[in-house]
Amino acid sequence: MSRPAYRSVFLDADSPHQRFFGWTAEEDQAGLRVLRKRYGVVNRSLVLLSAHGLPALPAVLRRTAGRITCADVYVHDFDDAIGDASLLAGLPFHRAAASERLLNVATFVIDLSQDESALRSAMSTDYRRKLRKAEGCGVEVEVHERPGEALLDEFLSAYAAMASERGLSPVRRDVVRRMYAQGCALLLAARRGAEATNFLHLYTTRDTGFFMYGVNPARENDGVGQFIHWRAMQELKARGLAWYDLGGVPSLDPANGIHQFKQKFGGQLVRLGSEWRHLGKAMKPLTLASGWMRRNPVVGSAR
Repeated sequence: MSRPAYRSVFLDADSPHQRFFGWTAEEDQAGLRVLRKRYGVVNRSLVLLSAHGLPALPAVLRRTAGRITCADVYVHDFDDAIGDASLLAGLPFHRAAASERLLNVATFVIDLSQDESALRSAMSTDYRRKLRKAEGCGVEVEVHERPGEALLDEFLSAYAAMASERGLSPVRRDVVRRMYAQGCALLLAARRGAEATNFLHLYTTRDTGFFMYGVNPARENDGVGQFIHWRAMQELKARGLAWYDLGGVPSLDPANGIHQFKQKFGGQLVRLGSEWRHLGKAMKPLTLASGWMRRNPVVGSAR
């Protein structure tokens, strides 16, 4: 019997953006879920669409966008079922540019049903060498279900410094603490002696571990970055999870740095489909004037 195909965590009701980041489900039917989040006067909606939900899409869009002039409606089409159309349910949509997208174009996933020797063999030669180097240097990886305040401070401070440099949003302490408290997250810390060299925050749901945040405060390319992901695979496998989702890639270009880093772990590339966007009449000048369209992505996106 063949293994079921990987199903994105974003398609489920216990996805992180719905459970922890303020998105609420307004409609939920086979192949289609409508989430909404309010930003001031703006109503942003995200329609999560699979192919079998396509027949219901026109009516859903009419209800979702309606006559709201401050509507900002995204359709994330996981199966590329829409094709290439500028009108959906009589409403003008455009294909979302890379800077607008709420979810990534693809992700790499590791099938944890394989034995550890197969998982390791699937990695690139360079990554296997880096694992041996980290192991030889005595690097240890701690796994915390409920990290203490001192460790959490260490992780959040390191991530905040990196986020400031790269223009990313910092990790929200209240959110990750709720994840740990509800038993759906793990914090991995790699140490060489007393020094923390790397952190990984993983969200766990259903049968999947999802890589959400990572930081390398030591800023060394010494193999520990690869080793902590390897330990994540081992930990998730030991807990009975079936998949490790490496958190998405913003581009299908193999030359993209994030794509390169994640591809070398030997996982399967899973395309996450296309995105379409409709802006209400009042939204167009607002987005052009302020650049609002490039802010507030869904967690797990490239930004």
